[in-house]
Amino acid sequence: MSSTEKLEALLPESLTPPTRPADGPPGEAADWLKTVPAAPAVYALLDVDGNPVLLGSTANLRHAWARRLSTSSALAAPPRPDDRALTACVRYRRIGNAFAANWWYYRCARRLFPGRYRQMLLWKPAWFIWLDSQDIWPRWRIGPSASRCHQACFGPLPGRACAQNLLTGLEDLFDLCRYYDILRQAPQASACPYKDMGKCPAPCDGSISRDAYLEQLRRTAEFLSSFTFQSAGQAGAAGVESTRHDLTAAMRSAAATMDFHLAGRLKAKLTRLEELTGADFRHLNRLDRCRYLVLQKGFTARWIEPFLVLPQRIEVGPAVKRAALAEASESWWQWIQHQRTTASGPAQAYETPASWPVEEVLGLLAWHLFRTRDPGWYVPLWGIDSAASLAEAVRGWRPGETTGYKAVT
Repeated sequence: MSSTEKLEALLPESLTPPTRPADGPPGEAADWLKTVPAAPAVYALLDVDGNPVLLGSTANLRHAWARRLSTSSALAAPPRPDDRALTACVRYRRIGNAFAANWWYYRCARRLFPGRYRQMLLWKPAWFIWLDSQDIWPRWRIGPSASRCHQACFGPLPGRACAQNLLTGLEDLFDLCRYYDILRQAPQASACPYKDMGKCPAPCDGSISRDAYLEQLRRTAEFLSSFTFQSAGQAGAAGVESTRHDLTAAMRSAAATMDFHLAGRLKAKLTRLEELTGADFRHLNRLDRCRYLVLQKGFTARWIEPFLVLPQRIEVGPAVKRAALAEASESWWQWIQHQRTTASGPAQAYETPASWPVEEVLGLLAWHLFRTRDPGWYVPLWGIDSAASLAEAVRGWRPGETTGYKAVT
């Protein structure tokens, strides 16, 4: 459905610009401009055959068209004349916030420009880390595409460098193999220098069994599964605190026995662990648990527009008045319960008629989550278990604030 959505549903309102606006009477263009709303909008210019001429978003649709209808306006330099001459219809949707603008622009771009819409997006696909179990020796991989194995895929991450730092950190913390071309030769391979440095148990030369190495990978996955941030923006205690406690105890034990070489390596692991509690990893979660209720300002500050973000789709809820925020939590909870019924199932359960690529949907989410200042409120739903806890999570937010649920660190 996503690539064949009806344009009338995506951009429900339309306008017909004056014929040959550059040559027509000035009064005709001025009168027509009065019918154009002076409001933020996502819009598309269509020719007489309904083919797209241009897709864009603007903070003021009337201002954008004033630029296009004037060849000498002091507002700006004139636009390309072919846009004016070719446009037979303007379709648009009013929007109240940047999140809505990006979401509707994305859907329209997929509909109008299916071959090149990715190049038209402001944001890039989110990055993920996942356990690749296809080979005889499983390994962690990173990339901008989400794995279909949701139980061992984690994200979103803001970019390649962050994903690489996470992968390197896991290798250092759990002594994982770095050279898989050597590991595939196990147990007849010659160990790499990491064995001599005490940073790898060397399954490649048979120093440990395959089952023992798979246990290390399992512990790594468990660490990532519990390495989630709570609503207040603090690292989850289960993964980080447990690992920190174990490393600290082992380091002190090594120091007590005068094994300073081992104590130094354990201290380096603690440093690595602290690096993984930075802001770039504050939204890391298992893919099947990556669900957010996003609240944004509506058309005015008196209104709130809710979005439910699931791994492969974003549902837009009806706007509610800010004064009714507490009462809305009950209806939002029912809405979330209804929409998330498939979210706990297998990967195929996400394949609904209204689904989009995971990396693109979560790429849009990550673009807003990792912005320094974003006026939205992002409620992670994996810690919400009732309408009352949801009401507590959204209490106190006011549209237009730039410190949201996700921004507290």
